[in-house]
Amino acid sequence: MVLAAVMFFVKETPRRHSFDSDNRAPKLHEIARIAAAAIPKSPALMATMAGATLLYVMIGAVYFEQLWLVQERGYDRDEIARIIGGVVIVSGVIGTFIGGIGSDLFTKKTGLGRPMFLFLVMLLCAPFLTAFRLAPDQSI
Repeated sequence: MVLAAVMFFVKETPRRHSFDSDNRAPKLHEIARIAAAAIPKSPALMATMAGATLLYVMIGAVYFEQLWLVQERGYDRDEIARIIGGVVIVSGVIGTFIGGIGSDLFTKKTGLGRPMFLFLVMLLCAPFLTAFRLAPDQSI
């Protein structure tokens, strides 16, 4: 509710594209044709789509992590759901702000863009995620 109240005061981004003169929305096949032409021409768009796909895979993996922690590591289902929920909420909020500020600074200093920042952060985190999965039974 607090975020909804904040969003009430945020101005909508002006639209750069307009519809045809009769103000009709493009049909699905027109959107598919435009996307099929635009995607191969934009490496940033392809990287963003790949990053978003990986993000959704990782979000889906959270549910399997809970199952793994309960069945293989012996945690109580309710306890691990509370822990994971808290971690997701806190890290999601902090990660959004730090990621936004960090990607802006990274883009300003290097000119490589925000998708490259996301790639480097994911590359940096990969060893820790792998170590978590491969840790001995009694260490977690």
